[in-house]
Amino acid sequence: MRKSDEIIKKFAVTKIKRASMNIETWERTKLWDDWSDELQRVLEKRACFRNNELGIIAYVGDNNYWYIITTQRVIFADDQKAKSIELNEVEHYDFGDFKGAKGRKPIEKMTLRKKGGTVESFILKQANLQWVQFGGS
Repeated sequence: MRKSDEIIKKFAVTKIKRASMNIETWERTKLWDDWSDELQRVLEKRACFRNNELGIIAYVGDNNYWYIITTQRVIFADDQKAKSIELNEVEHYDFGDFKGAKGRKPIEKMTLRKKGGTVESFILKQANLQWVQFGGS
């Protein structure tokens, strides 16, 4: 049975805080609750949040490029075209050289492979973040 969105969010935020460094210095990537209420409402509308879906973390580059990891999906917009991937459909993820082992770059590309083989990629700004398994089962 799937855990509630509230429990998934609490678990994910705790894991992010525990596994990440210098959260207070993150510029465009923030925990959802650290964004203003106004920006949360705008992003919820653009991302078409579902009933009970809660934001966990988001990156806002500009009006055309942003992503949100929620309790149910990864939602990203490139050129204002929003796409989403259900968290329970993610079979494999790759953050590139996110930890900087090959020389820290300010931007990496995140790749998510869905069950069935479909691959989606999007720009991931470095934020000293580690992937957390958000799905609750």
